[in-house]
Amino acid sequence: KEQASEALTGIRDSYETLAAYVREGTQPAENVQRKGKIIAIGGAKGGIGKSVVAANLGVLLSTKGFKVALIDLDLGGANLHLCLGSKILLQKNINDFLKKRADSLQDIMTRTEYGPYLIGGDSSELGAANIEFARKLKLLRAIERINADFIILDLGGDTSYNIIDFFLKADFGVVVTTRDSASYIGAYHFLKAAMYRRFNRLFGPESRFKSRKD
Repeated sequence: KEQASEALTGIRDSYETLAAYVREGTQPAENVQRKGKIIAIGGAKGGIGKSVVAANLGVLLSTKGFKVALIDLDLGGANLHLCLGSKILLQKNINDFLKKRADSLQDIMTRTEYGPYLIGGDSSELGAANIEFARKLKLLRAIERINADFIILDLGGDTSYNIIDFFLKADFGVVVTTRDSASYIGAYHFLKAAMYRRFNRLFGPESRFKSRKD
C-alpha cells in the first residue's frame, strides 16, 4: 500500500508539473471567444497510455477552472470516450463534421461528467482513419476555432501523415513512451518523422509561409 501510494503521488506530481507548464500565461475567462493552447499527446505505439494521459491532463486542467476540449484524433481506433465515463458510442462525432452533418466541431462537443468537453470519434466506419488531405486541412482549421482555454489532441499510435500533421499543429507536443524497447524506439522514430514532416511542409498550403515558396 505504501509503494502504491508513493507511485500515485508521483503520478499526480507529474500531471501538476505538466499542467503548470502548459497553462503558463493563461487566465480562465468566461463568455469570451478565445484561442486556446493546443496540446498533442502522441507516440508511435498503441497501448502505452496516450488516452489515459490525455484524459487525466484534461480533467486536471478542468479542475483549475479552465475550459478544456479533448479531441479523439485516433480516427482508426477512437476510445477516448471510454476514459471519460462514456461506455457507449457517442451520438455525434468527428465523422459528422467531416461529412458535413455538423457545421462545426463545437456542434459535436459534449460535456463529460469529469469536467472537460469531448469531441469523440467513431472508428466503426470503413475508412474513418484515411481522411484525404483536404478534409484534414478542414479539421485542422476547425480545431483552431474551438472556444476553449486548452485543446488536447489524443493521437493514434503510428507515424502516418495524418497523425504527424495533427501532432505538429500543437503548441505543445507530448510524446508518451514506456520502458519497453519497442515503445521508446518508436518514440524516437515518431520524433524523427515529425521533424522531417515539419521541414517538408514548411511551404505547404496550410503554412503561413506558402507565399514564399519560390
